Amino acid sequence: MWPLLVVLILLFSPDLLAQQGGSLSALSVTTNPDGSQDYSVTLQVLAVMTALSFLPAMIIMMTCFTRIIVVLAILRQAIGLQSSPSNQVLIGITVFMTFFIMAPVFDEVNQKALQPYLAEQMTSIQAFDEAIKPMKAFMLHQTRMKDLETFAEIAGTPKVDN
Repeated sequence: MWPLLVVLILLFSPDLLAQQGGSLSALSVTTNPDGSQDYSVTLQVLAVMTALSFLPAMIIMMTCFTRIIVVLAILRQAIGLQSSPSNQVLIGITVFMTFFIMAPVFDEVNQKALQPYLAEQMTSIQAFDEAIKPMKAFMLHQTRMKDLETFAEIAGTPKVDN
């Protein structure tokens, strides 16, 4: 008798204890009268954390970091030193040199995109569009046009203007 009672309680108790789930007001998107959208702080924090997780890859791919570390590694081998200075020291020197070289680009991004966005003079999408312009200009300046045309031809895309 007891096993039957236990089975019946287990079968029917979830229905008795069921409650309506609360709404996730922390994850909301609000449409403004002008058609723009505002995101909740939770979604904004999620977007920032996601962007920060891509930061190391962006530093490696969108700056002169890779060139500098390759040159320093080749220089270390040319001198005949196998592990001195250590890789950590080379990475530290490379990060410093990268930020030193990229300082004018970062200043331009700060002035044209970040500060107006923080002053709420532009939306996040407009700020992103403004921030990417100096980065694209820097990367194009570091790329040989012949190489760029070759990759555009391989991809089947139109040629890139300078």
